[in-house]
Amino acid sequence: GKPEDINTSTVAAPQINELLVVKGKRGQPVRNLRLYGLSFEAALPGSSAVSYEYAHACELVASSLSSCGGTGISIRKGCYQTRILDNSFQTIDNMAISIHGPEGPADGKDILRETIISYNRIVDCGGININASFSLFTTISHNYITRTRGRYAISVGGWHNLEEAIDGAYLVEYNHLEDVQKDADDSGAIKTAGTTFSSA
Repeated sequence: GKPEDINTSTVAAPQINELLVVKGKRGQPVRNLRLYGLSFEAALPGSSAVSYEYAHACELVASSLSSCGGTGISIRKGCYQTRILDNSFQTIDNMAISIHGPEGPADGKDILRETIISYNRIVDCGGININASFSLFTTISHNYITRTRGRYAISVGGWHNLEEAIDGAYLVEYNHLEDVQKDADDSGAIKTAGTTFSSA
């Protein structure tokens, strides 16, 4: 096709690095917040465009995240039964989805558990596209990932202190990965560590 004319093109420049922050407190979590059909676009590097911390039974469904310099979605300590379903991620530079709890939680209410990441489409994203560590009972299923710009499409489990860390019971199944891992030849499209169950 014909190249765009810079004089008549619409150009957007991000101004902030966080677009949505869902953050409760230990013992006072955000509960049952369900977001559907939203579009998040253009965030600077340095943080997550969307983040959850101390949130119970929250979900983001049928939404889109694009053109973010940092991480798309971060699910952090104290989150329980978070569901990220049927979303589109495109041109996210660091990670599309990060599920990362504390290695040594100070309190049982800090534990990150029962996260479901399913039926998402991840296209042209950098870093590890879906990265889960120091969490329990995480399901990553039925996602479509293509044109990665990083070392792994999916990574589950942490590397250090495996005997003592809260980290395990991952289920990775029925994901479709294609045109991935072009930028690394010493790793796999899916990486696992620790007490993990994984299937194609």
